Amino acid sequence: MYLDHAATARYHPLVRSFLCDLPPLLPNASSSHKAGMQIRREVDAARKVIADAIGVYPEEIYFTGSATEANALVTLGLLSRGHVITSEVEHSSMEQNLLLAQNRGVRITRLPLVDGMLSTEQVLEAVEEDTRLVSIMSINNEVGHRFALEGLEEELQRRNIHFHRDAVQSLGKYPFHARNLKSAVFSPHKYGSLEGVGILYLHRDVKLPALYGGGGHEKGLRSGTHNVPAILSAGFVLEAILPHMESYEEKVRAMRSEVLRAGEELGASSLSLDSGSAYVLNLTFPDLPAEVIVNALSAEGIYISAGSACSSAGKSVSRVIRGFTDDPMKERGAVRLSFSPFDSLEDVTQACQKMKEVITELRRGIF
Repeated sequence: MYLDHAATARYHPLVRSFLCDLPPLLPNASSSHKAGMQIRREVDAARKVIADAIGVYPEEIYFTGSATEANALVTLGLLSRGHVITSEVEHSSMEQNLLLAQNRGVRITRLPLVDGMLSTEQVLEAVEEDTRLVSIMSINNEVGHRFALEGLEEELQRRNIHFHRDAVQSLGKYPFHARNLKSAVFSPHKYGSLEGVGILYLHRDVKLPALYGGGGHEKGLRSGTHNVPAILSAGFVLEAILPHMESYEEKVRAMRSEVLRAGEELGASSLSLDSGSAYVLNLTFPDLPAEVIVNALSAEGIYISAGSACSSAGKSVSRVIRGFTDDPMKERGAVRLSFSPFDSLEDVTQACQKMKEVITELRRGIF
């Protein structure tokens, strides 16, 4: 069973129908002929669905190749000097781009978590005279903590500091309103749409330079032919999901509770909070390395992860997990399970039983 939906989610049923019904040609959305203009209208319709969902204007939505690219556009386009505030547990697509900005002379304050959380006061205390950017993710992708930061949007707006949110694990799962932000990024394949497109919300008062030249797509910010199937599915899948977010959350929370109960019976603890995202669960097995667990479960057809899929290759301990615990045994045995409302609780229960068998056999030294 696939339990790695925070890496890439199971396709929404509409996507499978869409792929089966694709015509032999989707014209280039930038072409000036009638067929191209029709596709452009469909692309802009998807843009409006996304804008309406987060409470912004359609012209503030930009399509990129990925959320990683969208984060790069903000960090590298905005920063050539000054000071940045972020957290110790950001996704690698933000952390690595901030390191590139640091090479330009930008100073970075990485806030540590206090009891697993960040507070608005903690962020504001770190503000310096030349702070240009505050970038804090909305939901952590490895543990599921939700960083609400009440009142921070308004205070940073008052101080004229750019507030950016990596909201990849939010859109399509929880309400997310971006009107008081300067920018935010989203990734449709995390909510069941096609891979190959990212979404950048950029407030209309913010002007960023392009990182490279080309045909001037997306108002010159991001050149490159539009990935039409991915963009269209990003719109119609989100539109289909929005009315059901509450019921979907209840469904995946039941799955999460089932897995947490099974993990606790096996002696695991969890860094995840009950108040966190229902879609993500961390389990830590202090006596077993995470990679051993992942590989053993994979051999039995159960697919989970040891950290983010974007940063786990070749790394035994996640940098992000270190931000949530200073216990080296918990760091070593931390795995992530993540859920889809299009799975069934019965299948998850069966996976839990198999997980119990595998962990028990690992402890006996059978694997």
